[in-house]
Amino acid sequence: MLTQINELVGIPFKDGGRDRNGLDCWGMVILAYKILHNKEIPDFKICAMQHDLVHKKILEQQTDNDWEELQGPEKGCIVAFRLHPIFVSHIGICIDEKTFLHCSERIGGVCIEKLNHSFYNKRIEGFYKWTK
Repeated sequence: MLTQINELVGIPFKDGGRDRNGLDCWGMVILAYKILHNKEIPDFKICAMQHDLVHKKILEQQTDNDWEELQGPEKGCIVAFRLHPIFVSHIGICIDEKTFLHCSERIGGVCIEKLNHSFYNKRIEGFYKWTK
């Protein structure tokens, strides 16, 4: 599984991307979640740059109990970030309790980062797992 996760590293960012030719942050999470859990999670089908709509969809699914909030990072859980001052605007998936995989236009594609990285650790909104 880790080999398959590492194969995602370097895939370029593409807004709305859902395959290995290009991914946005949610497209990368969909692929990685399937690799780690062999489960399909829903696609928001929202432009990654529409932060307010992404945030709204996350809140709706939380209200519907589709996601369980965790106390801290776990292997394979989703990590949500508040990079925008008002909205949860970025998402990744934890590889383990210390590192996460994500895809960003700013960094040019899929990469692995540390959760305690000075840019990300203060912006963590929460950790979640799909309940369905």
